[in-house]
Amino acid sequence: MGNRWSDEEREIIREIWRSPVYLKTDFDRLPGRTFAAVAKEASKLGLGRKAKPIGPMFSLINRLMADRKPRTAKEVASALASRRTSVWEALDGAVKRGEYHIAGYGIHPDHARNEAAYVIGKGKSAVKPRPETSAERARRFRKEVDKVEHSFKRKQYTLNQKIKRGGVKRDSLSSALYGSAA
Repeated sequence: MGNRWSDEEREIIREIWRSPVYLKTDFDRLPGRTFAAVAKEASKLGLGRKAKPIGPMFSLINRLMADRKPRTAKEVASALASRRTSVWEALDGAVKRGEYHIAGYGIHPDHARNEAAYVIGKGKSAVKPRPETSAERARRFRKEVDKVEHSFKRKQYTLNQKIKRGGVKRDSLSSALYGSAA
């Protein structure tokens, strides 16, 4: 069974777990303990997942966000030519540490979901709005869409569905040119 953990060692584990540096960087603060033992004790303490390390990307994000203009993770990733997921993880971690806050949420044009706009500095983060229901999305779509174009596309879709089900017969010329619809 190994040595018991002292209160001082447990406090060191808590500090290491909260800090955004690699575990191996601060591992020398717990001499005689293995990586697996530290991870197991952290689990017993209910510390959850270790905070992700701050890499060189975070300093680039800080430089970009220094103007205090609200930006989404996608905008930051595009400006830095980086992956959106990596940027989002870095910004989300910064919000949890209190270095950034969420100024507000906007509807993303591609997938119509709420997307956070981050700002550097302490502040109260905006509350995330509830997601739209499918009926609300449909109402918003009908309000924003061009009525004539939507009517045409709807008729075209309905006709294509009838053709697939065999509900529309081809005329003799179309059948001669393209064959009968199977």
